[in-house]
Amino acid sequence: MKRNNIVKSAIALIMALVLTFALAACSGGEKKKEAEYKQQVADISTEVQKVFTNFSNTLPTLDPEDENSLSTIEGMIDEMETSFEKYGKLTAPKKYEPVQTLLNESTDMALKGLGIIREEIKGFFGSEGTGDTAKLQEGTQLLMDAALKLQEAGEKGDEIDSK
Repeated sequence: MKRNNIVKSAIALIMALVLTFALAACSGGEKKKEAEYKQQVADISTEVQKVFTNFSNTLPTLDPEDENSLSTIEGMIDEMETSFEKYGKLTAPKKYEPVQTLLNESTDMALKGLGIIREEIKGFFGSEGTGDTAKLQEGTQLLMDAALKLQEAGEKGDEIDSK
């Protein structure tokens, strides 16, 4: 039962992430290149939000005693990593370079956090029961920090647009 409580705690933190990701997208712009960049950021932010929502909705339905559940989680982590990596592939117009810097920092944090979660979650599924709660929380905290950095990027984009 202890593993179930740990997984439930992780779910609560991840659900908080979903709400933060919902606030992270930048708003529209006037110049074509700037508008395209902002649309790409908004599209990626929507994708990240959907992937995290799917993860937080699916995780409680998985049975920690079923090793097949682990492959489901690993697949969702793959999706999250792929979504975050898209931020790093963007080329920002000069005006939005500060936003891109924040997006890159967020991506780095998220990928590090997801890597930790990928390794540690294995110990909570199947018969092992060797998961390190502190490490899992460290990975989750990195995701929270990444979400806050995304929110900061959105605010920076709004600030740039208001000038």
